Amino acid sequence: MTEEQQIQKDEFLTSKEAEEYLKVSSVTLWRLVKEGLIPIYKIHNRNRYRRSDLENFMESHKVSSANTTPVSSN
Repeated sequence: MTEEQQIQKDEFLTSKEAEEYLKVSSVTLWRLVKEGLIPIYKIHNRNRYRRSDLENFMESHKVSSANTTPVSSN
């Protein structure tokens, strides 16, 4: 991993940026934080999310294609 990639991976995001990154609502993001699934950082009384933590969360919730159920299109 290059130094630039490491810096980007450790970048801190605002709540809005984290919501956009995960493609979730603010309610869902806060629920994930309250459940301890995503760590939050308080910086000057503002919530921040580390990009690498969001990536780790997404990776840990990856489902292999063998475990997925087809969605009915009735």
